[in-house]
Amino acid sequence: MAPPLIAVPGSGGILNWYGTSLIGGIASPIAPTPSTSLAGITNYYVSQTINGCEGPRAVISVIVRPRPASPVVNPVSYCQGAVANILSTVASSGASLNWYGTAPSGGTASPIAPTPSTSVVGTMNYYVSQTINGCEGPRAAINVTVNSRPTVSIDAGDAILTPTQTSLSLTATASVPTLIWSTGETTSGITINTAGVYSVTVKDVNGCFATAKVSVYQSLLDVVYSVKAGAWDDPTVWSINQVPTVVYVVRLRHLISLPAAYEAQVGLLSYDVGGQLQTGLGSGIRVGP
Repeated sequence: MAPPLIAVPGSGGILNWYGTSLIGGIASPIAPTPSTSLAGITNYYVSQTINGCEGPRAVISVIVRPRPASPVVNPVSYCQGAVANILSTVASSGASLNWYGTAPSGGTASPIAPTPSTSVVGTMNYYVSQTINGCEGPRAAINVTVNSRPTVSIDAGDAILTPTQTSLSLTATASVPTLIWSTGETTSGITINTAGVYSVTVKDVNGCFATAKVSVYQSLLDVVYSVKAGAWDDPTVWSINQVPTVVYVVRLRHLISLPAAYEAQVGLLSYDVGGQLQTGLGSGIRVGP
């Protein structure tokens, strides 16, 4: 809303306001408040009376500039965790942009565009307006959507190739059906016979990617693992149904105890989740030849 018009009379003068009447009309001592509903130029007239004599009317030209439109904006989408770009839009000729962050009203304008966060999945609106000739237009909302990434994992079993196990099956479990392995295959499972790092990548309808990797190792020794908790010298504890020797890589998946004064020998010893080794008095284990 515009304030009432102001004019400064001469010493001892009394102002006479005639609204938009250049001639005629009825004078008022109250200054009018110009309308700002329509763009354009409107002339208002005022005179002054000193010692009973009224002088000529002065013109006050009130210019109402058109309010600029909202900037033209486009929605933006990202994958969760992606590096976001600074928001942008094109201002009208001669306009300056006013960025309000996520505030649809109020707030303090900034000439610097914000960079949206992609850490949380969801939708957020960012607001921007433009100012032309000192007049600010309404705010436009830039819709920023952060999409969740698909999920994928690889089941590689023991992930070890041995003299007797010369191939492995790698199986991908994904939240989307479209996937591609580092070998170029697009099936959910592949068979490999060479040690190395294998990966599978999935892509969803939003263009978001996820990748899982697994390292497959080559062992010159065969692998034996525990199938239940028990004593080391119990053949039923082991996957080969015999006590392992130096020619095996032993993987402990359970709590295995060494009897007192017992010495075990293996080519290599490793622990899976839940694997533990409990030694008895005078017992021990020798690793390697």
